[in-house]
Parts: sequence; C-alpha cells; structure tokens
Amino acid sequence: MHGEFLSSVFLVKKKDGGNRPEINLEELNSFVTYQHFKMEGLYLLKHLVQTRDCMIKIDLKDVYFTLPVS
Repeated sequence: MHGEFLSSVFLVKKKDGGNRPEINLEELNSFVTYQHFKMEGLYLLKHLVQTRDCMIKIDLKDVYFTLPVS
C-alpha cells in the first residue's frame, strides 16, 4: 500500500556474546529530511518540541529503570 513500509527485523551479535534486535529502516530513511540537532540539556526540550513532533528512544537493556515495579 502507498505510504507504508515493510521492514525486516533480525538479530545482531553483541560483543558480550548476546544478541540485539535490529530493524532495517533504510527505505523509510530515504524519506526523512536530515536536520542536525544537538541537545544541550533537558531544560531546552520544552522550547524545542512543537505540535505534531515525534520522538522515540528504545533502550531495552535499561528499560527496568523506567518501569514501576510493585
């Protein structure tokens, strides 16, 4: 379908012998405009984020630091 991407997911070996998942977004990246960005600190975030902006960071290794455990 127009406007959709199908990306492969595969495992990549880590230095410690484990594996990490990787998503091939090469086709999608060809449509993304590059803009240099340097974050000086979180205090600037409220001035930089605009309506309809999207951000994501996934760090599964340290996810337990952000999830509440009861």
